[in-house]
Amino acid sequence: MDPAPKVLYSRKETALALALSVSTVDVMIARGMLRAVHFGRRTLVHRDEIERVGRRIAQEDLPVVWPEKQNGKTIRLPQAGRIA
Repeated sequence: MDPAPKVLYSRKETALALALSVSTVDVMIARGMLRAVHFGRRTLVHRDEIERVGRRIAQEDLPVVWPEKQNGKTIRLPQAGRIA
């Protein structure tokens, strides 16, 4: 018997599924472009959310995610799952 398909994915698994870097996934979560849930110390993304964002990427319906800069230096966003 095959195990049930996964429902929640880690940030790394989400990045692999969307062909993005983990830092890009973190930026998307911080900006509200990708919804995630925090369970203890883990940040998890639902399978339906990965599919939704994947469709938007394929349709080129998402804005480009570039790190914000101030005075020529990249502004660090808080890590996903951490309260600033």
